[in-house]
Amino acid sequence: MPNKCSALFLMTLLLSVPFSPTGAQEIDFENTLSSCMTATVQKSEKKSGMPGKTVITFQKHQSVSMCGCTSALVSYASFVKRNGALQPLQRGRINTKGNEDVTVMLNVGNDQKQSQAILVRLSCAGA
Repeated sequence: MPNKCSALFLMTLLLSVPFSPTGAQEIDFENTLSSCMTATVQKSEKKSGMPGKTVITFQKHQSVSMCGCTSALVSYASFVKRNGALQPLQRGRINTKGNEDVTVMLNVGNDQKQSQAILVRLSCAGA
């Protein structure tokens, strides 16, 4: 049975989304595993005309099998929201076997994409 304090902590983290560290780029999450994993976002500043880096750290709070996954692999995908449509940016899998946090650097691309809203989806990778 989940701990009520941890559920409150997870709700607090989820309420922090959307995240916009500089006010220019909003990052939204669709996290079907929110009771097992959460994500935090860090964004570095631009330097010498180079785009800043968007880094997402995924923290595991309990086994993803408790959220319905049949393996320890979790899929993430990022998209740019442009004119109501989603344009794929990056996809990957995270191995959640073990207790370490996993960090992923999002490839956001050029300045035009830097100013667009980003959607990150987290779900079971499947069998």
